[in-house]
Amino acid sequence: MRLKIGLKRVNNIVFGRVLEQDEALRDKSYKMATCGSIICHISSFDNPQLHDDTLFIRGNRRSNDDIWFAQCFDAEKYAVEAVEDIKMLVAKINLPGAEPEFPNDCGLDIIE
Repeated sequence: MRLKIGLKRVNNIVFGRVLEQDEALRDKSYKMATCGSIICHISSFDNPQLHDDTLFIRGNRRSNDDIWFAQCFDAEKYAVEAVEDIKMLVAKINLPGAEPEFPNDCGLDIIE
């Protein structure tokens, strides 16, 4: 498994953190997985954060590897869609046989 995300939704808020991540995915500014209607891609730059339409995973600030990310959406239905998008994007990265440079296609734990 290349990427494992812990994720929870409470009403219109989605929050979580990166539980496990392959070092080969660290600090990659390109879009590692794309698609989705609310969360469109996963990338890596600085530290984990959920910002607008992007889930950023662990990047060049190793001291921030375990910080939580969160985003408040306009309505609960958008938060539900965001969780589904994140599931799909993580599954794409973890797809066996994905190219190491540009993984194309789930390590997702729902935190209760």
